[in-house]
Amino acid sequence: MSLQVAWMERLFLVPLTLTLCVFLGARFTPYPELRVFQQRPASSVVTDRYGQEFAILQTGDAGYRFDVSIDALPEHVIEAVLASEDRRYFLHPGIDPLAVLGRLHRRVRSGEVGYGGATIAVQLSRLVRRSVRERDDRPHGTVGVDRLRDAWDALRLRARLSPETLLELYVNHIPFGFSVEGIDAAARFWFNTGASDLDARQAYLLMAIPRSPNRYALHRTPERAVEAALRAAAMTGRGFSRISLEYIAEQARSRASGGAVQRLLLIDAPDVSSLSLAHYVNRLTPLSESSSIRSTVDLDAQAFLVSAVFDAMHDARDNRISDAAALVVANRTGEVLAYLGSNPDGTPHGRSYIDAVRIPRSPGSTVKPFLFAMAFERGYTPDSTLLDEPTRFGDERVFIPFNFNRQFNGIVTAAEALGSSLNVPAVVLYDDLGESLFSSYMQSLGFEILIREIPNAGLGAVLGAARTSLEELSTAYASIARGGVFLPLSFGLVESRPLRVSGRRVVSEAAAGHVREILSSASYRHLGFPADSFIHEYDGIILKTGTASQFTDILAIAASDEHTVAVWMGNLDGQTVIGRPGSSLPARVALRTVDYLSVPD
Repeated sequence: MSLQVAWMERLFLVPLTLTLCVFLGARFTPYPELRVFQQRPASSVVTDRYGQEFAILQTGDAGYRFDVSIDALPEHVIEAVLASEDRRYFLHPGIDPLAVLGRLHRRVRSGEVGYGGATIAVQLSRLVRRSVRERDDRPHGTVGVDRLRDAWDALRLRARLSPETLLELYVNHIPFGFSVEGIDAAARFWFNTGASDLDARQAYLLMAIPRSPNRYALHRTPERAVEAALRAAAMTGRGFSRISLEYIAEQARSRASGGAVQRLLLIDAPDVSSLSLAHYVNRLTPLSESSSIRSTVDLDAQAFLVSAVFDAMHDARDNRISDAAALVVANRTGEVLAYLGSNPDGTPHGRSYIDAVRIPRSPGSTVKPFLFAMAFERGYTPDSTLLDEPTRFGDERVFIPFNFNRQFNGIVTAAEALGSSLNVPAVVLYDDLGESLFSSYMQSLGFEILIREIPNAGLGAVLGAARTSLEELSTAYASIARGGVFLPLSFGLVESRPLRVSGRRVVSEAAAGHVREILSSASYRHLGFPADSFIHEYDGIILKTGTASQFTDILAIAASDEHTVAVWMGNLDGQTVIGRPGSSLPARVALRTVDYLSVPD
């Protein structure tokens, strides 16, 4: 009898010992991959300067993911996760024996290689291993080896993490395809809401996707997602109607297919097309280590700017003008309040990825004010006389400039030459002051693209032959508007940083004052603009326009004491425009925007 008892004790102790050894190994063997995985960064949410969310930045591995606490998720969301992925989650140690046996049974009876046994812990172990492989470029093992590792790592996860912690890690990293990870990012992607605000039907539809994102994506095959959601819901006694799920799936499909979800922007801000801010968001990438970025953008200013540019593009539809860009700067701080890189109507085309705020384009006459500012610092005054008549410059390389209206005015003052944007007096000044001096002066104002092109532009450098960017022009005009003080543009706000009010003086206060007075006074524009031009209605606002040859680039920069607005219109594909649209189109946008921003809240 004693031998039988001893044998029974050994029979009991062997599996107990083996179980204990497995547990201790799973619990205490090194698992550095898990620690690295838990430290993966989440996406950054971008808000405007007043806290309104409007964008999401990708994570370092080019995905979209947000961390959400398991306690913040409604019960029906957790229910949908477990019903879709692991019904017996709280009843097994990481591997579900019943699911494994069911899979083996199906394979023996019908040869079916179906799914089953891939518990939440198993799936998470695969995600952990995949992230390490992608980071370290490690090779895959054989299928059999990987399955054994899945099982072992699933046991390790359950031994180290509480069920709630493991489930939270899973719902925050489960892949939904299309660079979207985690249920919170998926909820934003398809329903423009957070996971904590999902209703039960939305939750079940979302959880149909991870089993095969390409097959069950709501914006590609919503009918398959509906079928999967109905099957999962039936397991929990949810009596969803097919019609209600189809309606919600169609809403998600329309949102994703209609352009509201882009590579960079996942949130629709009120009255603002997400695409209109895509290029601005690109500028925030260096700040993306923070989970929340308070940007400099004012969404109200952005909405007005986009609307004004769209109206101008509509007016220019017969002129074959298809592209535009614009920038609004707060002069006191250099903060960018509105930013339109291209394509104001939000309709993608082959050039919508180009940020026309930053690329080199001909500035036309918009560089002239800086030439005159330099002249005012070197003995010229607004009353100095200059000759405006047909003039031949150069010997071997002959240059004969003309005014925009093909007329000449004889002797004019420097103020009239600048205010009316006369070409011959500008070239006379440039020829007198010299290329080297002008290049150094423009460099101090922040022009980098321009100074690289000046040597090959000849005397035409002050008429648009040397290209620059709208960004460089905006920065320089803001310097004039603040009295000759340079500040770099700012894109992201830091809560603890005081507003920057000091900068580097690049233009003398007197010279900047002369330029401001000339460009904001209608009395100096009479030689270049007709008396009935609408621009005279905005007396007191700095305005300078520019037009490249063949009207491929038309620009306008307007500024008040508080704001600078720069607008470019043209064709990024190099097509010439039809007719002579002139710079009145961007001028109207710039002046309207400055006027709008000047109205007190």
